[in-house]
Amino acid sequence: MKLKNIFALLLAAVLLLTTAACKAKQPEETTVETTVEDTTAPVPAETDKRNPLTGEAGYDEALLSLKGVGIVVENHPQARPQWGFSTPDIVMEYEVEGGISRMLWLYANPGRVPDQVGPVRSARHDVVELAQGLGLLFVHCGGSPQALNYIKKLGDGFSELDGLSLTKYFARDKSRSVSQEHTLTISREGLAKGIEELKIKTDRDPEAGTLFTFAPVGAPATPAGGDAAHLRIVYSGSYVYDFDYAAASGKYAVRLNDKAQTDENGVNNAYTNVLALYTEMIDLGDKDHHQDLLLEKGGKGLWLSGGRYEEITWQKTAANEPLRLFTAAGEPLALNVGNSYIGFVRSTNEGKTVLK
Repeated sequence: MKLKNIFALLLAAVLLLTTAACKAKQPEETTVETTVEDTTAPVPAETDKRNPLTGEAGYDEALLSLKGVGIVVENHPQARPQWGFSTPDIVMEYEVEGGISRMLWLYANPGRVPDQVGPVRSARHDVVELAQGLGLLFVHCGGSPQALNYIKKLGDGFSELDGLSLTKYFARDKSRSVSQEHTLTISREGLAKGIEELKIKTDRDPEAGTLFTFAPVGAPATPAGGDAAHLRIVYSGSYVYDFDYAAASGKYAVRLNDKAQTDENGVNNAYTNVLALYTEMIDLGDKDHHQDLLLEKGGKGLWLSGGRYEEITWQKTAANEPLRLFTAAGEPLALNVGNSYIGFVRSTNEGKTVLK
């Protein structure tokens, strides 16, 4: 696909929420969903175009030719509440040096990146591998030596936008009394401009389908393990998470250190699917004590959805391979349609998990 055509698709997505022309496209998604619900002989959901990160039906077929976006966002106390936190399709969280956590926010549609996302922070090599395996455009601000060396090794085959060197596509929000490293943000307009001017590769194989497996629309899966209205996972003593199920919304609301985790507008983060993936970790032994998540080893995990839980396994067999989720019996795990939280939890903290 020519760059001009690629950017035309991205620009259409970027303006989807703000221009009259694109508003005409929005009912296309709604119409598909309404037809499935109201027609006596609906088209099976499996034949519909679906969001590759949420499984939602009515996805714009043209957008399937575009890569999704992964944005590195920090979770330091001075970064909270993060801008745009209630908007990602998937939030991946992982431990870095010093017991702190960092996140990768995933958007299947670049045009759904909000007006402000951040604070954008530096990459670690593990999250580069996660983005690589899912074929994402990777947005970050610098990185550890291991991450930057790996990105350099990947070369033109890896699509990235680095806020450390490409500052014109990012912005500083100085409305808070915090250090400068907690102020860098990006918007969908900045993202689109960077893609166009830098000729960033955004092609995605339209036949690739969903990046994860999902239950049929309107027929949610029931986790087999039993009831689970609450989950506690521990990254470190300073990062303790509680997920509480609300039947009214069908989602798990999040508390961090016993305080509601919200976006900048006070919206409590909540997820349809919550996954805790236990992973071995080692210290790389450098002066900054960067960590290595041994993703290639895979491991055990938990999946919560609809007020129930199930024990699962996961794999990421190579840096360029995607994350794969499985039932305990080894079958592909079908997540429920909606947004997801995926936490990579140090295996030695598995015993601190509370499920009830």
